[in-house]
Amino acid sequence: MRAASSLQGVLFDWDGTLLDSHHADTQAYLEMFRALGIDWGVQELMRHYSPDWHRVYRAARLPRARWEEADRLWERFYRQQKPALLPGARSVVRALARRFTLGLVTSGSRARVHRQLRRFGFLELFAARVCSEDSPRRKPHPAPLLLALAGWAWRRMFVSMSATRRRTWRWRAAPVSARSPCRAPGPRPSGCVRRARMQCCPPSASCRAC
Repeated sequence: MRAASSLQGVLFDWDGTLLDSHHADTQAYLEMFRALGIDWGVQELMRHYSPDWHRVYRAARLPRARWEEADRLWERFYRQQKPALLPGARSVVRALARRFTLGLVTSGSRARVHRQLRRFGFLELFAARVCSEDSPRRKPHPAPLLLALAGWAWRRMFVSMSATRRRTWRWRAAPVSARSPCRAPGPRPSGCVRRARMQCCPPSASCRAC
C-alpha cells in the first residue's frame, strides 16, 4: 500500500497495450509489401518486427529511397482498418486518470495516434504524449521514454507496454542519482528537482529489478 500510494505517474504504450492493433498493423504491412513487390508474409514480418519500422524496411532490403513511399502505403492501408481498444482498456485508463498523471509513449505517428485518441475520447487524459516525430530515436531505444519523463517531476512511475515491447526491451524506473532542474508545468517550487530516470536492460541482461 505504501509503494502504491507514492506512485505519481503511469506511462502507457499505445499499440498492443491499450489498442488492439495487431491485426490492423499486420494487414497494413502485408498489403504494403505486396504493393512494393516484396515477397513477405506473416512469418517474415514476425521474425523481423520492431517498433522502429525502419528496421523492418532494412530487413526486407527495401531501398532507403522508397521508405517514404512505404510509409504512405502503410498509412493508406492502415486507414482501412478500425482497431478497437483492448478489453478493459477504457475503464483502466479512466480510473487511473483520476488518481495519477498519465503519459503515452508510442512509435506511432502523431496524426494517426491523435486521431485514434480523439476517437476514443482519450486525448485530454494523457498529459504527456510522445509520438514517433518527437524523438530522434524510436523504441526500443529509451529516448522516447526519457522525453516523456523530462517534463514531469515524477519520483515514482509505472510503465505499461505490450508483450512484444517487453520481449524487445525491459524497462524499469529508478531514483535519479544526479539532480536536474524540474520542468513540470506551472510555478516551480524552490529547490524542486526532477527525480526520475529510466533505465533499460537488454533481454539477455540479468536484472532483478525488471
